[in-house]
Amino acid sequence: ETAPAPEWSLSPAPRAGSPAARWLAARPGKDKQLKNALIREVLVYLNENYREKITLEALSKRFRASVSYIAHEFAREYGVSPINYVIERRITEAKFALTTTTQSLNQIAWHIGYENTYHFSKLFQRHVGCSPSEYRRRFGKSSGEHPDEASED
Repeated sequence: ETAPAPEWSLSPAPRAGSPAARWLAARPGKDKQLKNALIREVLVYLNENYREKITLEALSKRFRASVSYIAHEFAREYGVSPINYVIERRITEAKFALTTTTQSLNQIAWHIGYENTYHFSKLFQRHVGCSPSEYRRRFGKSSGEHPDEASED
């Protein structure tokens, strides 16, 4: 007979006597591996879907774990919250696009998951320390005129 599937719980340790506690008790030392596997699945999901609107509530439903559990364990494992990870991933993608393409800022913002270019520009400024067009001027593959330089700053 196979053991029941684990229940991901709000707390790091399942309630005593719960099916999850019994399942874990049958597998000493495996609970940390299961937690790590769940958090790795969250990371993979974030990397595959960073362009989409992602909330902790949506992650909670998708992975059947509490918001606080996902936020705490993800931050403990990767040193950043899931939402800040998505922001950093988007900023990294934007930096790449700014330095390797001539796409407008509107196109880049939309491509990485921001509908509001102004919001994206402010976020970029806060995280990188300069505006997207200044970043492009400093680090872009050419110093020629780019479509978004005049309207973005």
